[in-house]
Amino acid sequence: APKLFAVALILAGQSSTVTGTLAGQIVMEGYLHLRINPVLRRILTRLLAVVPAVVVILIFGEKEVGSLLIFSQVILSMQLAFAVIPLIHFVSDKTKMGNFAINTTTKFFAWIIAFIISFLNAQLVYEEVNKWMANSESYTLNIFLVALEIGLLVLLLLTFFIPIMLKKNEENQREIHEPFEKFTLEEISNQHFKKIVVALDFSKTDRKVINYATQLATTESAIILVHIVESASAKYTGERTNDEESLSDLKCLEQYAEIIRPLFNETKIELGYNNRINSIAEICKRNQADLLIVGSHGHRGFMDFIFGETINKLRHRVNIPVFIAK
Repeated sequence: APKLFAVALILAGQSSTVTGTLAGQIVMEGYLHLRINPVLRRILTRLLAVVPAVVVILIFGEKEVGSLLIFSQVILSMQLAFAVIPLIHFVSDKTKMGNFAINTTTKFFAWIIAFIISFLNAQLVYEEVNKWMANSESYTLNIFLVALEIGLLVLLLLTFFIPIMLKKNEENQREIHEPFEKFTLEEISNQHFKKIVVALDFSKTDRKVINYATQLATTESAIILVHIVESASAKYTGERTNDEESLSDLKCLEQYAEIIRPLFNETKIELGYNNRINSIAEICKRNQADLLIVGSHGHRGFMDFIFGETINKLRHRVNIPVFIAK
């Protein structure tokens, strides 16, 4: 029997973990309109389940695992009604469920079962709390336990009545996406990029970056060619840097500018210093650019850690479109 019970616990744990993760995703995205990285969501849901149990075991030891298991069942019984009652409200709502809404007969038996579950679990909680109070010599703890019982009862009543009251305001419910607004193609086609910042690193990727810049710009556009100096002296002296690397970088930028200068109304060159992300973002802001073009080297993961990663962080720092040339 203990082995079968252990297997049952493992299976129940797997089932509840999968169900909880899927339910959490549906609630977060469908009702709270909160979308986060799936990996982060899974980590958070699993930590919320595992960390409290691990902490209790570390504090009280393995000998209290049995008591912890009983206590967990009491906690589960306390929250069971808070899951069943909203579920019945939800599946009874024809506006949400459509043809899948439960009929009157199913609804009748569902509420009877919910009442029985709530009553039995409330009785269990009452007996357990009384047992704790009988074994406790702390007056403060007893007051807390009584307040906890009353609070649970109030929450249970609110769980039943709040969905009924909210049902009257369903017309104010938010949609998953923003409402569609009509637009004309002329509104888009007339918006040209007037100032384009082109980030260069003097690699083979620069040819593709400049090629895309010439395709996206018009003859009336202003092109700002940018390179970030990351020498040891630039880290401390910034714009006052006058070392060999910064002079060489400035010369290379001028050579690029000479090639594309005849094509556009204005072509400027500008050096940034030390921090790539901060420097490029500051140059875009200072020049009031409306497009940033950067090159991608194609490496990722551990190679980003080795060579440095710019694009992903940079796109969060600027409030203009970012074109990635590959």
